[in-house]
Amino acid sequence: MSEQKPENGFTSSKILNKELNDKVQNVKKSIVSTLFKIIIALAIIVFSIWFTNSKYLFGSPEILRTAILSTSVFIAGIVLIWGNFARLLIYFKNSVVELKKVVWPDKAYATKMTIFVLIFVTILTIFIYLADFLISWVLFDLLMKKG
Repeated sequence: MSEQKPENGFTSSKILNKELNDKVQNVKKSIVSTLFKIIIALAIIVFSIWFTNSKYLFGSPEILRTAILSTSVFIAGIVLIWGNFARLLIYFKNSVVELKKVVWPDKAYATKMTIFVLIFVTILTIFIYLADFLISWVLFDLLMKKG
């Protein structure tokens, strides 16, 4: 008889575990880099707000302050879009494409189903109210005699 090595079954699971661990590490790195980018973008905006309200630009025209704030918001947006937020925008774009592919029901069917749901919810509400009333009546009035 030929002997089967038990390691053959374990090597495939080891490979899968290694691949899974690699994916988890990539996701962790992605989350950390995203948080770092958000912190940098917020720091840019906070610094520009502080700078435009500081003594350095005390007597300067309002348009200069507005230009500095607008530029800093633009730079913060570039920092955010540079990494994972670009994938988020692609996801939103693809979601809109998929949303356009959805076949929506006609008005009569949607109205009929809405009325059906409202009737069902009303009946269920009445049932739950009656069950609660019956349970409280049995417990408090009959068993404990507290009325």
